[in-house]
Amino acid sequence: MSDKHKETLSTGPFHVPAFNPFNQDRLVIILKNPTNKPLEASAKIDVCPLPPVDPVSFPFNTAEETFFEFPETVVPAMSCTRIEVVIAPFIRSTLHVTTTGDYKVCDDIPVCGKLEISVTGGSGIVNAPGLINADPSLFFRYDNFVVCDKKHD
Repeated sequence: MSDKHKETLSTGPFHVPAFNPFNQDRLVIILKNPTNKPLEASAKIDVCPLPPVDPVSFPFNTAEETFFEFPETVVPAMSCTRIEVVIAPFIRSTLHVTTTGDYKVCDDIPVCGKLEISVTGGSGIVNAPGLINADPSLFFRYDNFVVCDKKHD
């Protein structure tokens, strides 16, 4: 890991619907480097799974656990790095994507000029990259991410 200042961004928690109107089995994380120099980022996906038996009353709590970690890696200049994660076991669960990297932040808002990220979820083709159907409720543009306050970690 380099000594450069890294920013941590988050989607916040989101629910993965079972059908909307397609099966949701894949999450695609795209890291875009629009600069002329290599940049770095890592990502992880945490899950609060459904309880083993559907609760009769609400609210209910489940412990959050990390189910996917993409280690810090170099995103070459003027390129995209795509990470595809199978989320079929977590249908109807709550997911949370967090990334740390060479993002540019101004007044606690992610801005263009360095690394960018987006997340899209939906249904994919078995043994093939990409989505055949995307779910708009699982789409997080770069400007939808929030900056994490490191003072409270």
